[in-house]
Amino acid sequence: MDIPDGFPVQYSRNTVDYGFVDVGGHQNLLPARCESDSADLPSVRGRTGGILPPAARLADQKRYRNVTEFRDYRKYAAESTLTFK
Repeated sequence: MDIPDGFPVQYSRNTVDYGFVDVGGHQNLLPARCESDSADLPSVRGRTGGILPPAARLADQKRYRNVTEFRDYRKYAAESTLTFK
């Protein structure tokens, strides 16, 4: 997907790692870890209005990282009995 010029977030990446997990005595392929990275658009102009060199723009750039780990999967089950009178 193309990110429009001027949009605050200029870079975004998501990765999901999968692994086999035992749930209720059965092996299931489920998400084990997810990582999201993004970066905002650095300012091209400094406080005085002059154009900043690329290195200064990168120093001003904000980056965000979110890591989620999935564990302790459980199987939820219930039993019921219907009795007709």
